[in-house]
Amino acid sequence: MDVPDTCQSELFVLESSSMEEKDLKQIGQVFDERFEKALPKAFNKAFSQIWEHNLEPVLTDIQTQMVTKAYLDDKLSDLSGDLITKLRKEDQKVNRLLDILRTKNVLSESDIRELGNLVVFPK
Repeated sequence: MDVPDTCQSELFVLESSSMEEKDLKQIGQVFDERFEKALPKAFNKAFSQIWEHNLEPVLTDIQTQMVTKAYLDDKLSDLSGDLITKLRKEDQKVNRLLDILRTKNVLSESDIRELGNLVVFPK
C-alpha cells in the first residue's frame, strides 16, 4: 500500500507521540515512586534540623522562664495581704484623724459619722 509522503510523516508523528506518552507515563511512575520514598526521609531530616537548631532551644528557654500556677497563686496571695495591710493602716490614720478633729471640735458629730462610714474596714 502506497501512502503519500505527507501521510507517512503524520503517521510517524502519531507513532512517535504515542511512544513518547508511554515513556512519559513510565518516567512519571518511576519519579512518583522515588519521590514518595524520598520525601518523608528528606522532610524528617529537614524538620529535625529545624527542631534541634531553632524550635527546641526557644521552647526550652520559654519553659525555664514560664511561671507556674503555684508561683502565681503565692504572688497574688502576697499582694492581696500587702494591700489589706496598707488599707488597714490608712483606715487607722483616718480614724485617728477623726478622733483628733472630734476632740478639737473642728467637725460636727454628723460630719464625723459620715466620714467614719467611708472607711474600708469599719470599727
